[in-house]
Amino acid sequence: MTTIFELDRIHLMNSSSLPTTRYLRSHSVVFRKIADEALLVPIARTSADMHAIYTLNAVGACIWDQLDGHNSLDTICDRLVREFAVEQAVAQIDLLEFLQQLVEVGAVEEIVQ
Repeated sequence: MTTIFELDRIHLMNSSSLPTTRYLRSHSVVFRKIADEALLVPIARTSADMHAIYTLNAVGACIWDQLDGHNSLDTICDRLVREFAVEQAVAQIDLLEFLQQLVEVGAVEEIVQ
């Protein structure tokens, strides 16, 4: 089965821009910064709902901060290029892979436009 992210990688090979999809942080996950650690913590109704606590690196925390439903993926990618001195293509692929992980754990929701 081909996922939207696999299709997006194919799109990247033929284009320099990312898809226009926007994402919003889910209300079922909270972000906490403790010391130098950036954490995503699922809000659990019961202890069985608590599957994991996710640790984000600086790039992941930067992406998470921008997932407000308003920022385009191109805007987020441009910030990654500026702040972390990476090439555009690398930032695009890293962004899509991280978003796929966030979608899989239910931490973000796709905004339908």
